[in-house]
Amino acid sequence: MSSPPCQNACDSDSGVESPIHCSDAKAAHGICTKHGCMHTNGELRFRLNSSIDGSSYIRTQTSLESGGWQTEHFHRRMRETYIVEKGWIGYSELADARPRFQKFTEATVLRVNPDEAPRSTACRF
Repeated sequence: MSSPPCQNACDSDSGVESPIHCSDAKAAHGICTKHGCMHTNGELRFRLNSSIDGSSYIRTQTSLESGGWQTEHFHRRMRETYIVEKGWIGYSELADARPRFQKFTEATVLRVNPDEAPRSTACRF
């Protein structure tokens, strides 16, 4: 017997796949979802997490409260990949003790390696 669908799960409209329910995804594949709103800037985060290898995919959406900016940060052991789906992402970092700003537009992929200098990102739609 199949477990009930996730709360507010999306229906497949393609007709070429069958849904995998949340409890089955977690039990059989170590995959779970986690969604939330950041207290610091109102950014919305929609996560797909793996307990098997520790990877995580996060779709973020900025809010009017955040002004589009993320808090400056870096990761010691984690690589981040940004995919610009809509609008643009501004990326700032300290490179050789000098500030550097880059603008990435739709269909651009930005990869940031672990331990790179603290940085900030901004998104505009």
